[in-house]
Order: sequence, then C-alpha cells, then structure tokens
Amino acid sequence: MSKVKQGSKEYLNYQKKVETGKTILMFVISLTLFFSGWFFMKTKANAFTIISVLGILPASNSAVSMIMYLKAKGGSESFFAKLDSYKKDLIHAYNFVITTRDLAYEVPSVVVKNSFICGCTIKEYKEKSLLEAHIKDLLAKNGYVVTVKMFDKEALYFEELQKLTTLKESDEESMQRDLKIMEILGRLSL
Repeated sequence: MSKVKQGSKEYLNYQKKVETGKTILMFVISLTLFFSGWFFMKTKANAFTIISVLGILPASNSAVSMIMYLKAKGGSESFFAKLDSYKKDLIHAYNFVITTRDLAYEVPSVVVKNSFICGCTIKEYKEKSLLEAHIKDLLAKNGYVVTVKMFDKEALYFEELQKLTTLKESDEESMQRDLKIMEILGRLSL
C-alpha cells in the first residue's frame, strides 16, 4: 500500500489502518519480549522485562494516536461529490482533524484563497470560534495574517465557496503564500 497524502479524501481511512497496525505490532513486540524472557529465564525479574516495559511506552503513545484516528469520521461521499464542482481555483484539502488544548475538531473540507481560510466542520461545535482563533493565532506566529471562517452548515459553506470562486484569480505570489498556509494547516492536523 503506497502512502496516501495528507489532505486527500482517503487519508483518514489510510491512517486508521496504519496506526492500528503500528500499535498492534508495537504491543506484540513488547509482550513477546516479556513472555520470552519469562519463559527462558524462569523469572520476571530480567532485562527482557525492562526492555518490554520500555517498549510499552511508545506503544501506548501509538495507541492514543490510533484512538484519535478511529474517532474521526471524515466527510461523506455525497459531501465530497458536491465539493468537486467548487474547488477549481481553490487550494483545497480534505479530512483535517485539528486539535486545540480543549477539543479535536473534525474539518472534512478546508479551502484557502488570498489568505482567507474557509472550512466546514459539518458537526456542530459549541465553540467553533475557538477553532477559528486557534488557527489564526498559530498562523500569525508563523508570520501569516489570515481571515478564518468555519461553517457547521453545508449550505452556508457551499455559499461561501461560490463567493470564493468568483473572486479574481490569485497571482503567483499569493498562490505560493496560500500553499504555505495550507501546509501549516496540515501540520496542525492529525
């Protein structure tokens, strides 16, 4: 299986499989070391136990990552089908899960044009303004002044995409800036 690029429609499903496999493998290796040491040394007090316990630490970290991916639903195929007609002149990414200190926000669609970030959360969050502020602050720390608007209603999001597609074409400089902004958004996401 080849690596699926972050921001593609298939990314969440791919990462679910990768993280699950990685987590299982790490736990199997640690437990195999533990039981091998116990079987061959006839005691639990040996170097294999220490190594297996140390192996449990990254396995546990991988389990947390796996759980985060398994919780994420991503966008529906019908939602993505509607998006295909809007994204012609827009820098676009799918299925981001952006984490703040308090919450993980599922953002199945994000668009950037002329330093304007528009996203659709589909799921209604009480404080989506916190997500907007989080994105704006982190991009400001990276030297980008942006406007961020997140929608939880598909109809409003598609209305905004229609407005964005009618804006004038981006010049090369602003296109490069928008690509870097999308790259930073990708780093904010799982």
